[in-house]
Amino acid sequence: MDHKYFCADSKKRKIDTSGTECYAVNCNTYQNPQTKAQGITFHKFPDKTKNKDRYYTWVRNCRRHSEPSPSSRICSQHFEPEMINRTLQRAQLREGAVPTIFSLPDHLRHKKTKLQLTKTSTKAIKPLEMPAPESPDEAPLTQDHDNSDKDVKEKSGT
Repeated sequence: MDHKYFCADSKKRKIDTSGTECYAVNCNTYQNPQTKAQGITFHKFPDKTKNKDRYYTWVRNCRRHSEPSPSSRICSQHFEPEMINRTLQRAQLREGAVPTIFSLPDHLRHKKTKLQLTKTSTKAIKPLEMPAPESPDEAPLTQDHDNSDKDVKEKSGT
């Protein structure tokens, strides 16, 4: 039997690598008695011919460079708990379940782009500054109001 070793908490643990490995990138979970005892279940990909959109969503989310084989499986660790129906004798995915939980390496994570400010972009962000009138004489000459004709008639004496 082939075993993998890895260091966790400064202790080496044996990992049973027999059985089907989870298809998700960066996941080393295998379908075997140990994972079954931990409550980890494995699930088939949706049928590519019957549910093409969901199938490709699964494939895209798994971030592999190749399509899964008909025997490929994905473990329950990649699904939100409410997406798995565990009330039945055998755990089943709920209708429309999509794997969304992944431990991705840095180069596959979506990076938030940092806004780089330049002098030009900083100027564009600032509001346009208009000088305020210094005295009432510099106020705009045209004002809209109801009495504009009345004022002119009173001044002309008519």
